[in-house]
Amino acid sequence: MKRWIAATLWVGLLIVVAIAPAQPPELLAWLVDLMLGRWQDSEPWVVVHFMMMGIWPVLLIMQLREHMGARPLPLWPFAMGMFALGGYALLPWFVLAPARNEARPWGFLEKARRPVAAISLLSALGFAAWGLASGSPAAWWASATGDGFVFAMGFDFLALWLTSLLLARERGGPWGVCLIPVLGTAGYLMLPQGPASASRSISGSSSASK
Repeated sequence: MKRWIAATLWVGLLIVVAIAPAQPPELLAWLVDLMLGRWQDSEPWVVVHFMMMGIWPVLLIMQLREHMGARPLPLWPFAMGMFALGGYALLPWFVLAPARNEARPWGFLEKARRPVAAISLLSALGFAAWGLASGSPAAWWASATGDGFVFAMGFDFLALWLTSLLLARERGGPWGVCLIPVLGTAGYLMLPQGPASASRSISGSSSASK
């Protein structure tokens, strides 16, 4: 993924924070309820959106598994930050990784790729089915345009989706399935995959000379 694309997405996310509507005063308590599964007072589609933001980091870690232990700048601290901050935490790695950042895979991630992708796919399908059965797209839209947190979360979702799509395109294979957010990426990771022939590009190395 080229540096300029990652930098543009990251700056765009910062602009989103600047223009977002006000945060609700009960935001922290609401986030705690979401994480503890107390969803009865929340719009189902907002809950689905929040849970999908928890699945994205897992899928992107699997897509970038060769770089978790990269040297001199490993991916893993940025990947862990992604669980709290999404693309705000991940995208700087693509910008900061030096031209000769050497990929060093964590072997267990390759072994876990398909099982983790399958669990992610089933989880995403379950949440999506629940949202379709119980939620209201109009209510989600009202939250996305009036609630600062959901507003920013929406753009963060788009940034992670685009990142996943570009990574799949660089790696090769049937990357077009990743046009379907979350579900497509999970399905893509379940397919047989060769070595990351574009690993230099993914880590930002080739982009340093472009």
